[in-house]
Amino acid sequence: MVGCTGPAKTTPENPGVAFPTALGEGSGDPQAASDAPPLTARRPAEKRAEPPSDPAAEHRRKYGSLPDPTPLSLTSQWELELEYDQGKLALAAATKRELDAARTTPRQMGRFAVELWIGHELIDRVRFDFPLVTAPAAKPGARSLRTPVTFDAGVRARQTVLVPNSPRATRAVLVDRASGSETALPWPPDRPLGPDQEAAAAKTSP
Repeated sequence: MVGCTGPAKTTPENPGVAFPTALGEGSGDPQAASDAPPLTARRPAEKRAEPPSDPAAEHRRKYGSLPDPTPLSLTSQWELELEYDQGKLALAAATKRELDAARTTPRQMGRFAVELWIGHELIDRVRFDFPLVTAPAAKPGARSLRTPVTFDAGVRARQTVLVPNSPRATRAVLVDRASGSETALPWPPDRPLGPDQEAAAAKTSP
């Protein structure tokens, strides 16, 4: 009878077969395990704090201009003589006008605009254009036969615009809606710019 016995004896008549195994042996070298780099948690890159920007300008860059508010209707108006000098915008003169009847701010198209603000609220917007000033010129090398001719590079022009003398407005901005540049205007326009407006004007892109 054959039962459960241990391994058979090896004899010349029964040499047997040996199978080499290495189960569970390991390397036996403690240094091998320490060679693996330790797992460390990566910290997210810290963002640099940026100075606060004008909310109106930031909104304009991301989403475009805010919709026109309800137009003001006032008898008191400011006649602003605005200047365009080879891409630079400025206020040349301002005259206060008292009209016989209230004038409602017209809603019309135009590349440029004078905007009246109180805090983050847009009070009124007056759009207009300068003579001979068109859309921004194409980049060098991008001109083709279909590119319209522009005369902006050497243009010096002035335009007179009526802006309502709103008692609520605390600041005014002259906007080039095609390029996105903004120029702070004194408000009321017969007063110099305050410290905050001067700082905003210094950051205005040309």
